[in-house]
Amino acid sequence: MIKINITETEKLVLLIKNKFIDLIPQSDEIINNTPIILISDHNRKEERDQIFLQLHAEWKEDGDISGEAVIGKYGKAVLIYTDAILNDKHFCHTAWHELGHIFTNSINNELFEEAEYDARMENDSLIRNGMAFWSEFIAEDIAIRIADNEPL
Repeated sequence: MIKINITETEKLVLLIKNKFIDLIPQSDEIINNTPIILISDHNRKEERDQIFLQLHAEWKEDGDISGEAVIGKYGKAVLIYTDAILNDKHFCHTAWHELGHIFTNSINNELFEEAEYDARMENDSLIRNGMAFWSEFIAEDIAIRIADNEPL
């Protein structure tokens, strides 16, 4: 777990967004309009629930994760759970991965909506299963490419 310094974190968030946009220039508007919100374990449940409510996002069960993309009718946000972040590199990777979800959902929204409908209806469909796999794969690929890491 890293100690969060607000000034340094603001610089890091700017760097994160700029590097994402450098890799995918057409993401500029989407990425710049997506806040990255830091949440500690101290108020995680309340703050997370409030964000889902404000964005009018479908509520999801919380899990043992370092971040998540929240996409609702009234906007999008990346949540970073500071108590799960190990270092700056982990912070950046988590943010890039979650921004990858935001970006790919934005450009493939109709497919995501169809897959999410099948998930809500508990339909074991090809689009539901394929989108779940593809979404994680492409978000991780984006994060690895931005970090200029070797593919896994």
